[in-house]
Amino acid sequence: MSTTRLHVRHETRYDYEARVAYSVQRLHLTPSAFASQRVEQWAISAPGIDTALVYTDGFGNRVHVTTVMDFTGPVTIVAEGVVHSTDASGIVKGLISAAPDAVYLRQTKATQPSAAMKAMAERVSAKRANPLETLHLLMAGIHEHVTYELGTTHAHTTAAEAYADGRGVCQDHAHIFAGTRGRWIFRPGT
Repeated sequence: MSTTRLHVRHETRYDYEARVAYSVQRLHLTPSAFASQRVEQWAISAPGIDTALVYTDGFGNRVHVTTVMDFTGPVTIVAEGVVHSTDASGIVKGLISAAPDAVYLRQTKATQPSAAMKAMAERVSAKRANPLETLHLLMAGIHEHVTYELGTTHAHTTAAEAYADGRGVCQDHAHIFAGTRGRWIFRPGT
């Protein structure tokens, strides 16, 4: 397997019209290291980063909490570094997470599947592919049914709504995928 060396730079800028008395930022800007990803070098530049509270959340994400008092003008936050990535066909191995697997298998309002979504998942699972191939077929089926189109959904659009409309963005594809995997494709022991 070949490894790709990626230079990543992410910048966020906040412009304020008035003086800010107090600001708290929780930054989720550090990539994780696991079997197919290695972080060579990484840095975050932000007001208050030198005194930030740093912790790992229940999902294994490194979090920086910065506080800044009494400031004006724009605030720029830059996360930048080099990451080595190996294609693992969408499988993440070796990622440390304190959250039990059941956290990732539960349904939420955003991911609750409709009858049409369940039917699509059943059609995919009927192909009797191995679990990884089944998940790839599921992703392809979602992509085929839900056209990526900016501005067609919002933060509160559910997977069922986006699937029924046939249009959405990346969060809708992710919600549909999360809602249609699990008990509709995999049975205990698979």
